[in-house]
Amino acid sequence: MRRRTLACLSGLALASLILGSDARAQRVPRDSTADSVRTRLEKFSITAGRSATTVGGTSSIIVRIDSLHLTPAAPLDMALREVPFLLVRTNSRGEAELSVRGSDSRQAAVLFDGLPLSIGWDHRSDASVFPTTGIGSVTVVRGLSTLLQGPNALGGVIDLGLSSYRGEQPSRTQVGLRLGTDQLGTQALAGDFATPIEVGGGQLTFRAGAGYRDVRTVALSRDVRDQYTQHAHERTNSDVNQRDGFLSARYLTPGGAWIGGSHSGYTLERGVMPELHITAPRFWRYPEQNRALSLFTAGTGRRHTAWGSGDAELVVGRNGSYTSIESFFDAAYDSIVGRETGDEATTTARLQADHSLGRGELRTAMSYSGVRYLEGLNGAAPNEYEQRLWSGAFEVEQPLAGSLRLTAGYALDASTTPKTAGREALGRLSEWGGRLGVSSVAFNGRWRLHASANRRARFAALRELYSGALNRFEPNPALRPEVLVGGEVGATLLSSRYQFQGVAFRHGLRDAIVRTTLPNRKFQRVNRDEMRSTGLELLGGVSTGALQLSADALIQRVRIEDPAVSGSERKPENQPDLRLGADVQFPAVAGVTVRASVDHSGRQYCVNPDTQRNQEIVAQTWTGAGVERAFAVGRGNLFSRLVASLALDNLTDAGVYDQCGLPQPGRTLRLGLALR
Repeated sequence: MRRRTLACLSGLALASLILGSDARAQRVPRDSTADSVRTRLEKFSITAGRSATTVGGTSSIIVRIDSLHLTPAAPLDMALREVPFLLVRTNSRGEAELSVRGSDSRQAAVLFDGLPLSIGWDHRSDASVFPTTGIGSVTVVRGLSTLLQGPNALGGVIDLGLSSYRGEQPSRTQVGLRLGTDQLGTQALAGDFATPIEVGGGQLTFRAGAGYRDVRTVALSRDVRDQYTQHAHERTNSDVNQRDGFLSARYLTPGGAWIGGSHSGYTLERGVMPELHITAPRFWRYPEQNRALSLFTAGTGRRHTAWGSGDAELVVGRNGSYTSIESFFDAAYDSIVGRETGDEATTTARLQADHSLGRGELRTAMSYSGVRYLEGLNGAAPNEYEQRLWSGAFEVEQPLAGSLRLTAGYALDASTTPKTAGREALGRLSEWGGRLGVSSVAFNGRWRLHASANRRARFAALRELYSGALNRFEPNPALRPEVLVGGEVGATLLSSRYQFQGVAFRHGLRDAIVRTTLPNRKFQRVNRDEMRSTGLELLGGVSTGALQLSADALIQRVRIEDPAVSGSERKPENQPDLRLGADVQFPAVAGVTVRASVDHSGRQYCVNPDTQRNQEIVAQTWTGAGVERAFAVGRGNLFSRLVASLALDNLTDAGVYDQCGLPQPGRTLRLGLALR
């Protein structure tokens, strides 16, 4: 408690120091020594098939959404499937789970405009329902590059950029409209606009947008047999109807300070595709899902103080959602046998402050998240749950000699569960985290080398501790925190034309929370295993002006062992040892641009609930292709450019599985129009 108090006090003192500096001070010049040490922001980019940008000195990638050729109002999981090294799969609840370096989906933090989406009832964010409308870029940090992102961020960070938090400021009014359809009758529409206004010497930027997506069904591959479908080439219960929108504003002063806010949300109804490999799959539908996110952000910009320079940032937000689940007797979906509702509200606040430390930099952060959840089962009075999470952290980055820099940090995280619907409460749990890293520019400034080691913990979510999941799980309120110890070494090429990054990593997770099957055939989560993952990530790209090419490779070995049983090492579920991807884009004739992509996944395994044995998913390959043509539509009009596109997903109509019994869509022909 004393260490956490000291960390919080030091952060408050640093923020007060910066906020209390001379209000007339301007931003520190960009070439100042203090600003130049902020190497975690340094980046370079080329235009490649997926427009991936590496961030020098860390294992980070930035992908522009508009480079991915998605359908309008596409869900986030479709965008994340294009990000190198990030594994995305749809589970039996219809949710999209994310994995980085062998991690569980609850170990990766997802941030939306600085607000954590992955803190809540389940401590993970369902990317299959979160819309991409208004999102400009996705930054994926593999591993633990900083301790400042708050609690439960140990397996990577996926940061979604909207506009009110460190957003890009447009120089003119921008309007966009996108329409799309496919051969199965999908209707998709999305529009957005941004307009800057000069106010008091600064710039006020308004943004707004909305999206609509109506998916009647998804295609069924010829290689997949769906025993529940009523139509030969359509996947059972795969419909989605969704609406979304956002509104944001951000004011940037001449001195670099800003204040911003945003409100966004979505509502939808959808089915859950049943698993095809077991005798008793879930026959579920979500008749209602909605989410509303409200966010306030503020920052001082880089400011002079009596002891150097620094900045402070504040993010406060509320993430509210409601989910209704219906369980049906069979695939006719006409006889309801169970209902579950979830009313969730998560309030988050994070204060981050940086200050120069001689030639180095001191960075601090304090975070708080409070989760309230009302669980309704079959019409009974709802069960109320509550969880509170705190985190205090600081890091020091210090130049040593030449371009060699050392980074060291410490964090203390804590969790309590004050409301547990009458079940056993956990009391106060706490764990420490630490990070040590070095980076340097080498070989005549053409390469940046980095290495780091870290430790961080994750507290179990309320759902893991207490949920019965419509009587399929036995709760276990005695779960301990998972503890991850990891390290990496990497090199990044610093070039505007060519791109390369290679990173080797090793992770070890203690007290991993795993699902077991009880004698009554119910599931239960327990602390049992140790997970070890070792791997190599390679990313390369080249742009010659006409030809744009990018490729990536993930080679990993993930193994699980029960320390209580000698010789128990086994393969994990849904973790292929090999992932390969490549994208190419080039001009053809008459202004037509051609693009093609291929993704290959090695062999992986799952545990079949019917047999309790490993079931193999053989190596599989997914291919896609597309063409597009841009047309000028006049100058001085609201729109100046029209882009028509034709895309063919899963070109070979292969049976490609996210996990056992849950295939990806078959061959899909998409048409699109975009106005800018």
